[in-house]
Formats: sequence, structure tokens, C-alpha cells
Amino acid sequence: MKVYIFGIIIAATLVLNACKTAAVSEAPKANLREVVNSPDVTLVDVRVAEQYAEGTAKNAINIPLAEIQNNAESLKGKKGGCILQ
Repeated sequence: MKVYIFGIIIAATLVLNACKTAAVSEAPKANLREVVNSPDVTLVDVRVAEQYAEGTAKNAINIPLAEIQNNAESLKGKKGGCILQ
């Protein structure tokens, strides 16, 4: 069953890539320093607490990656966002 699903995913990827007819424009690249220092952005450091304690970006909150699913509700309504690994 897994092989069948994997085969469908590969086939769909190949078909979709073959159907490209127009050039895709890239999204403008944000200045990382501006994003990190923006008061509107919530920085989430997903490293374990010990690594977070060693230092992180200013105003970053720590939600370890293993717990991110359980804490996703606390991020709802926040504007923007970056994940620090």
C-alpha cells in the first residue's frame, strides 16, 4: 500500500512539473534582520530547552519541535512568524 501511494505521489509530481507553461516568479526576499526585529513577528525557537538556554534571538519563544503540535493553539492569531532551529 505504501509503495502504491509513493508511486502516485511520484507520478503526480512528474506530471505537474511537465505541465509548467509559464515562468514562476519568486516572492520578494525579506530582510531577515527586519523580520527578526519586527514587533509583529513571533519567533519560535524549536530547539530543546537546554539549547534555547544557551542563547537565542531576541524575543524568541521556546516550543521544542517535539511539542509544537501540542502548542500550536498558543500561536493562533499571531501575525507572521519564523522558526529558529
